[in-house]
Amino acid sequence: MDMLRNSHKNFGDTLLAVYRFHIYDALVDEFAWLVSTLHYRGFDQKYFEKMLDAWIMAIHGTIEPSFSNQLAQPLSFLQQNLQTFLQQAELPAEILDQAQKEFVNLLLEKRRRDSAEFIMSQVEKGSRPDDLCNTIIIPALKQIGLLWQKNEINVTDEHAATEICRYIIF
Repeated sequence: MDMLRNSHKNFGDTLLAVYRFHIYDALVDEFAWLVSTLHYRGFDQKYFEKMLDAWIMAIHGTIEPSFSNQLAQPLSFLQQNLQTFLQQAELPAEILDQAQKEFVNLLLEKRRRDSAEFIMSQVEKGSRPDDLCNTIIIPALKQIGLLWQKNEINVTDEHAATEICRYIIF
């Protein structure tokens, strides 16, 4: 329930930003992410249909018609294209090289010292720290984010990996 509550609050915050700054492309991207994330947690088309209906009804029920029709239009677009979002909900596997895989495994095992030593060993081999951020740390965090999004790891694993990386960068 907490995840759903947060999802709806974040979606509402996204709508507010989209409307305020006229960044409608961001709504499509954010909705695609939400659909993908909740799809991996067992939510189906009916859920998203009802969610969008609820948002559209809320807009029409609380805002005068001259504005509500305009504000509901982007949500109607999402509703009309829901099948496409659901078809694209499956996430591709990230392709990692050996060093990235090793670093991801250290992060998922919550081995802070070993993770830091792994990065330091790369520096000792001649890699620059800023290059390591781009070639190992960021790809590893993206992979961990995908694993969370696919519901293969829990949020605690994702947060621990992030904190370990912050520690290493610091």
